[in-house]
Amino acid sequence: CLLNNALDCSDKSNLKPFVVIEADLEADVFESDWKEWSVTLSDIPDLALNRLKGWQLDVQATNEERVFVDHLSCLDETGNIFGSPWNAGVDFETSKEEVAWAITPFQSNASRDESIFEYVPAGSQTWLNVTYTVEMVETWGGFLDAKHIAPGAAYFNASQATALIYSYSVSKAADPTGTSLMRIILQDFFDCEEDCNNANSHERYYSFHNILDEVTTEDQVNLVPLTASRESAVPFWLTGWSGQIANGEFDLSHIKGYTIEVNVGDNLNWGITRGAFSMSPLKALETVVVDIPLDELTCVKEDGVYLYESAPHFKRIEFLAGSCCQLCDEDPECLIAMEDKRDCFLAGANTFNSSEVGLLKTERELNLFSAYWMNTEEKRGSFCGRCSCDGDTIDCRGYNLLLPPRSFSPPSTSPGFVPRVLDLRENPNLFLLGR
Repeated sequence: CLLNNALDCSDKSNLKPFVVIEADLEADVFESDWKEWSVTLSDIPDLALNRLKGWQLDVQATNEERVFVDHLSCLDETGNIFGSPWNAGVDFETSKEEVAWAITPFQSNASRDESIFEYVPAGSQTWLNVTYTVEMVETWGGFLDAKHIAPGAAYFNASQATALIYSYSVSKAADPTGTSLMRIILQDFFDCEEDCNNANSHERYYSFHNILDEVTTEDQVNLVPLTASRESAVPFWLTGWSGQIANGEFDLSHIKGYTIEVNVGDNLNWGITRGAFSMSPLKALETVVVDIPLDELTCVKEDGVYLYESAPHFKRIEFLAGSCCQLCDEDPECLIAMEDKRDCFLAGANTFNSSEVGLLKTERELNLFSAYWMNTEEKRGSFCGRCSCDGDTIDCRGYNLLLPPRSFSPPSTSPGFVPRVLDLRENPNLFLLGR
């Protein structure tokens, strides 16, 4: 359907047909294995790939031979096809009228009246800008969401992808802060038998993104591994809060669509939160895992260590267990963190108490808890920056260290300083010495 907002694209008379494959059906096709036809659509002049409305198969024969057709697939190694609703070449309202998106301002007139979704240019791409108002209308909170469900019998086969990638920017921080999350929900319809264009007929896998509280000065990138389970610590969590629990498997070969949601919890106290952010088209891509040397890790998992999650020094962040390292890195006070497959717990040097450290002993504890410590220069500092370097001694007594400093360089006043003694006494909360 060529770009003209005045046309009704559901009317076939407004569609421009292109013949992309024309082939003879030879007799040996029916006597051998399946035959595959492919065509590079980008090589066809004047074919607007962002305005494809559908397809048609014509078979002309002079006999009664039968033709079996398996399926038609659009393949895109760049991952862009997953974010096709962004690239329709029309404004958001037209895209919504064409049923590319459905908006739900959950039980809130303020959310319905004040929230704005619009496409905005961002270099060579189109981004989705969301100005949101979300109201707590239930005891658990409230939400505003935008759903994209592939039309008819269509769906996304992301079985070769290993990660979901998107860029984002925040132009107005959530107000009040600490009350809202952005969530991306993937719709798995592998076991769906009826009403399969309804999101509540699918298994709905939630990912949680704590990105709305601070204005960004440059575009940020999130890479979310496409792994899932019934436990919350994984990037995509089959919560059972909505939709169905069918086979409990993350069937990436049958993704019917996705939901982008701004959610508020019960800490909003029946109030309203407002803010604005933009995000690029979603991409589903295959990524390569590279082992990073320990010295280059910003966040290190410490096997076997248990930090008592109920201790008062921990800051608890619900439902973001899979993002603990990122949350600790972004928190200026955080040096150590722990997750319990549901929530993330953060602590810094000024609040931590070493009496709350233990060892994981039982199989349940080993499977449930993971502890981390930060390994950056910014977080740990240098020995002569955090401590006193004089004579032949690095004197760290009484500096309230939670982690030992990360690097050493002589002080500018004593460029020839060569230490022989490291004094770490009077640091009762010192968390570890190894590695």
